[in-house]
Amino acid sequence: MYGESRRVLDPILPESLSLFISGGIAGGASVYANTPIDVVKTNMQGLEASKYNGPLDCFKKIYQNEGIKGLYKGVVPRLSRVVLDVALTFTLFEYIKRGLDYTFPDDK
Repeated sequence: MYGESRRVLDPILPESLSLFISGGIAGGASVYANTPIDVVKTNMQGLEASKYNGPLDCFKKIYQNEGIKGLYKGVVPRLSRVVLDVALTFTLFEYIKRGLDYTFPDDK
């Protein structure tokens, strides 16, 4: 997701903004992909875990009782944290990598 976003955004945005937004998009995608798994895990570890016969049963019961919304409980607070975190991480990674490449060039 990060690489694809960079390919689209690099030609139209300043580099630092492209890095930051691409990282945020990657972070957001990871939240949407992982939240149902985290909701099931949290329910399986909670006080009412005994009412489930395993993770698939937990998933099925959440979906039956609450629909797709039930599998995405807590997505907004998590999005706000993860998008910013991953955007900063990817941006810093790119600049640090570039600095290290400049400091320690390959001896080929």
